Amino acid sequence: PKKRPAAKAEYDDQVNIAGHLAPLVNTSTGMRAVSNGKPVDASSVSKYSALVFSENYDAVKSAMEKTARSYSARELEVQAMQIYERFRPVWKGWGVKGELHLTDIRATGK
Repeated sequence: PKKRPAAKAEYDDQVNIAGHLAPLVNTSTGMRAVSNGKPVDASSVSKYSALVFSENYDAVKSAMEKTARSYSARELEVQAMQIYERFRPVWKGWGVKGELHLTDIRATGK
């Protein structure tokens, strides 16, 4: 039997994040990124981040927001990956947790 071509997904928009185009769809709660063909629930992203950063979540979120605000939207669009690379944890191997340092995040701001 012949394979049928996959249906082309329809998206309302897209956003460039660190050189990667992420599809967006308009939902009743606003624009949402798409993963595996479905809109990403913003609360699930927050819950995941809170789980990963546990008791440090508020401090990490605050430091990242302050750092992001120190750049213009255009600077973030063009330099997001380079900015992230300045504070991301050192890779220690698959499944090995890295250490994220707030001082590195704060030092990345302008």
